[in-house]
Amino acid sequence: MEWLWVVLPVGAYFTFLFCAALFEKKFVRSYGAEPLITSSVQLGPYLSKVYRSACASGLADCRFFRHQKYDLTGAFWFTPEKDILVYSGEGKVAKMPAKQTWIYSCLGNGRILVTTDNFDEGDPSGLTEFKRIIDVPLDKLLGAHRKRVENEMALISPFNNTIGPDALAAMAHERVGKLLELGRAQWVDPAQTQWRYTPKGALFVCLGSVTQFLTGLTQFWKFIK
Repeated sequence: MEWLWVVLPVGAYFTFLFCAALFEKKFVRSYGAEPLITSSVQLGPYLSKVYRSACASGLADCRFFRHQKYDLTGAFWFTPEKDILVYSGEGKVAKMPAKQTWIYSCLGNGRILVTTDNFDEGDPSGLTEFKRIIDVPLDKLLGAHRKRVENEMALISPFNNTIGPDALAAMAHERVGKLLELGRAQWVDPAQTQWRYTPKGALFVCLGSVTQFLTGLTQFWKFIK
């Protein structure tokens, strides 16, 4: 019966993950429309480090916004060519510390390149192509993403929205549209500002977590501190 000590925790984890994905309501637009006054923003240690690295990497015109649902501060940068959006957030989700950076580029065929330094729920829509490089500074993360952009240069489509949360919301709207088409999401309000996963979508979130776990195994030494 020793196998129960493995099966039960794994089963409990996937049950929790499935229920969390199924019942959580998500905003299409995660952040408010009005930027925060930069001088009044108090950055945590992670976001402070990202901010300094962004400045050193030549990213300018940073804007800060508050998350609509969670106690998070988000920082947004565009490259001068508007082909890359850098979004970094720090704060708390469900009272638990949270920090992560995502770097986005859009392709003309509807795909989205994302390079990030942590794990998340992934994207069951299939539109997003993730590369996860765990626990690295922004300059290395940005360098890895730029190599991906160079490989797809013919398909790169500059962002039309020059305000970070607007661009993030536009990508989210495309993703949700695809999830609805696949039967993996549903709207929860008539105005279509919030959505949640269907049981089918929640199942794909669970399956995606397995892929992320395998990615973590290839970078296991980063978790030994």
